[in-house]
Amino acid sequence: MKMIAQEADIAVGTLYNYYDNKKELFLEVLEKSWQETFNKIDQIINSQKDIVDKINHFIATLYDEIVKRRGIGNELIKEDVFKRQKLESAKAKSREQFKSLISELRKEQEVYYSQKMESRMADTILLTTVNLINEYKEEREKNIKFLKELIDIT
Repeated sequence: MKMIAQEADIAVGTLYNYYDNKKELFLEVLEKSWQETFNKIDQIINSQKDIVDKINHFIATLYDEIVKRRGIGNELIKEDVFKRQKLESAKAKSREQFKSLISELRKEQEVYYSQKMESRMADTILLTTVNLINEYKEEREKNIKFLKELIDIT
């Protein structure tokens, strides 16, 4: 907290007026960071692109956003982090965004995923993305290709 206060050019006590501890500050940064990602994804969903382009763009954006955070994406898969109300809604938001794309794909290209499976597919893409970034850091294109193939689009 001392280092953050120094960087912000404020007193440590002032920082504690806003955040009780480092965890609260971290969670606030995480929430705002993911909200920016959700806004980007909303723009993709609402674009006039065809569904395959939307999903391709979604996967690449999600991948790049997680990489940009240098590991903060791992926090998305930790249950204890999601006990906080705003982060629970963030997880639900990412699932709903992807489910809407899967549903659109299902309708347009007659690809079948039951509605129950759409949630699982959304979770699978998120978790697999984080895992691929951790395990194959230098293989962005191969990782993105794999994610596309996972939902059967090329």
